[in-house]
Amino acid sequence: MDKISFISILISILGILAGIIAAFITFNEAIKRNRDIESKEIKESLKDIQSVSYKKKEDNIIDLMLMNIKELKEYYVISKIQARNSFIASIFICFVGMFIYILGIIGSAFYNIDVTMISLISGTVVELIAGSFFWLHNKSIKQLNLYHRRLGYTEKYLTAIQIINSMSEDRKDEEYRNLINFILSDNSKVISSEVAIDNSI
Repeated sequence: MDKISFISILISILGILAGIIAAFITFNEAIKRNRDIESKEIKESLKDIQSVSYKKKEDNIIDLMLMNIKELKEYYVISKIQARNSFIASIFICFVGMFIYILGIIGSAFYNIDVTMISLISGTVVELIAGSFFWLHNKSIKQLNLYHRRLGYTEKYLTAIQIINSMSEDRKDEEYRNLINFILSDNSKVISSEVAIDNSI
């Protein structure tokens, strides 16, 4: 190997390292920004839940449902964070894999270096890792949708209870009975749909 080829290889390696370091720094900055946004989202969702209060202390079921909504919102925010982070990691790893492929092509085409097999194998491994990150992102999105649906069901029941509470006393018992029947039939549908979703995850 002559001196010019060695210098070219060295410059290429240094360029690759500089690119990877710059990408890593950018990735870390994106994660830090996301953490700040996520902590703000968590604090805001907790404030929203705590601002909802009921005057009647005997409504223990309402308090329980509010606690469930609080937990579901926390899980929702956490799942959203996981989905966002896994997507950013997927994109980052995908670019690293493409960079390795391009490096192998440049090395074999312009410098007559036989690194094609090494870059092909390492690029494929990195792309497989990126694929697993995309798979993780897909699972996080499915979990996010599940939490969102549960939150919607709980808020729907709370709205129905609030409407019934505003009705006249002679209609409340009948409407509560109707609501209970609806919740029981609705829950069986919800459970069967969640089992189907869990099996697909």
